[in-house]
Amino acid sequence: MYNLLSDEAPWGVSEGFSLDIDFCIWVLEVDGLQVPPFNKHPDGNRVLRAKGMEAKSWKTWVKTVALLLDQRLNWHVEDIETSLEESQESFDRMASNAAMGDIDRSQQRMGLASYYTWKEQQYQQAIAAAREVYSGSDLTWGAQVPPELWNGSPAVKVALKELWQQYLSIGCKEREWSRDSTTDKFWKVLKPYATKIPALELHFVAYPAAVEYVVPPVSAILSFTNRPPENDVLKESVLRAVEVLAQFNR
Repeated sequence: MYNLLSDEAPWGVSEGFSLDIDFCIWVLEVDGLQVPPFNKHPDGNRVLRAKGMEAKSWKTWVKTVALLLDQRLNWHVEDIETSLEESQESFDRMASNAAMGDIDRSQQRMGLASYYTWKEQQYQQAIAAAREVYSGSDLTWGAQVPPELWNGSPAVKVALKELWQQYLSIGCKEREWSRDSTTDKFWKVLKPYATKIPALELHFVAYPAAVEYVVPPVSAILSFTNRPPENDVLKESVLRAVEVLAQFNR
């Protein structure tokens, strides 16, 4: 979502059903632990609470999972000058093959330099946020499954690993849902937030109530009573969440 020949700020938006985040929600339903706004499910087997999970530790866990799913962790530019040269060569090949006509190379290079500089800045911000909650050495996007990111009671971690296997074999198949791209439909209303939020991660989950739960600086966890939701319902939910994120990023 970045035009190298325009003055528009670059922005990245990711959306979709998130297995990792939904697993964190699913275990609340299995156990019955109430963590507002995820407090509309009945009591469960209480196994995780008996082993030491409580609301505070769950919030820290889901925050860690969300921060390590930040798309900006994929944006590392190891060497900006090398990336510039490689991109310039690629553009030159495309221009010659497609007879694109004259292109202002200096303007193009400036656009590319701004883009790669921005990407590296965003990567460093994402790394810094992740390190606040996760002490592991591997901060690669999606490198760790949710149970491995639990940092509380060891007994809970063991139980989460068992539940993860159950979720993958049974739970996620019953819960997963999809819809047409949100950002394609709502780009006009989301676009003003491109200068207010570094990036946007919309994690859809299957919870038995409508919920908007933000994990600053860029993530929002959204559930809907009807899945997939109607366009107007989805639009209102997304806008409420991004407005909260925008307030945080002021």
